[in-house]
Amino acid sequence: MPVQFGIRPRRPTAGALRQLLEDAEGAALTYGPVGFSGSIVAPSGFRRDHWVRRLGKGDQTFGAAVEAIRTWKVHRGAGVVLCVDGPPVVGLVVAMSAPLPIGYVDAVCRVVAVIEEPDRFGFVYGTLPTHPERGEESSSSRATRTEQSTSRSPRSRSRVTHLPGSAHHSPAAFSAARRPAISTQ
Repeated sequence: MPVQFGIRPRRPTAGALRQLLEDAEGAALTYGPVGFSGSIVAPSGFRRDHWVRRLGKGDQTFGAAVEAIRTWKVHRGAGVVLCVDGPPVVGLVVAMSAPLPIGYVDAVCRVVAVIEEPDRFGFVYGTLPTHPERGEESSSSRATRTEQSTSRSPRSRSRVTHLPGSAHHSPAAFSAARRPAISTQ
């Protein structure tokens, strides 16, 4: 199936995103192999993006970071409009529309892995046909016990397939790294 994309002049409605999600339920991922976002070297033709944002110290900060990832608050806080039916679990499809300088670009992904360790929580999603890129993005937080610090570390391995892919440059990862949308209050 060819990769498709959509640009909207305005914020999409909940119904429009729901339709994108439903249309993508049985779609195949647009890349392979699954799992390469965790590798140090990106496969040939894929770019490697990685941002790290220190969030603070202590168990309360780590707990808030985990909750923000689990409830998609990180994405929403970055301005991404979502249609998703629960917390990240393998197989879950997510339809989103990310802000551009003018308008929004649609992106549909499937969760391909969930990371749940004592000092790390996150997930990895892969692109489906309605997406301006091909590849994976991981969204995780890590608590370093020796330093008692928590950081947020979005990472992606992607290949741009349409011009909006280079314009949005992984908005969920980049914006989330700048504005973590996590509060410990």
